[in-house]
Amino acid sequence: MGNKDECWPLDIRYLFGENDRGLYIDYHFEDRRAGESHNRIYGNGDVERLEVIAPARLCSNDPVKDKGLEAAYHIENSRIYEILKSKGFASY
Repeated sequence: MGNKDECWPLDIRYLFGENDRGLYIDYHFEDRRAGESHNRIYGNGDVERLEVIAPARLCSNDPVKDKGLEAAYHIENSRIYEILKSKGFASY
């Protein structure tokens, strides 16, 4: 889904599922301007916020510490990417 007339790429994907809390819909919203949103909405209206790719990372003036922060950032984003990909939500 997108609005190509205004060069404003928009991607919304969803899937239905069921767990011990009941029926739900997971959706992933991605927009170049607004960022990402990944949520689960249950049949009773409860909303569970789910993880998204972090657009920025923590930095440090200490090169050794910064290298560790960068590695942790990539590891965590890779983990989240795999979750999104397994749901068919990975558009990047």
